[in-house]
Parts: sequence; C-alpha cells; structure tokens
Amino acid sequence: MLLKKTEEDAIVTRILELDEQGIGPTRTMVEEMANNLLTARGEGPVGKN
Repeated sequence: MLLKKTEEDAIVTRILELDEQGIGPTRTMVEEMANNLLTARGEGPVGKN
C-alpha cells in the first residue's frame, strides 16, 4: 500500500527530529513508522521495495 503525501511528510519530519538528536534511524525504524501510519488507517504493512 502506498503512503499518502502527508504520511510521507510525517516520516521525513520524524527522521529529521531523530537526526537532530544524533540518532540515525535504521531501515527497520522507518518501516515501523510507515506500518504504524498504515495500520492507523486500516491498511496492511508496507511491501518489499
């Protein structure tokens, strides 16, 4: 399932916040962020792209 533009923007914002704190988000962390957003709107997890 594709993320909406606002969801992508939220993930980018969170990544930048983590970076400012000296935390480099991993692929797993970003995938979990996306899955949390998708789950909140009743969609399945992100695919393997």
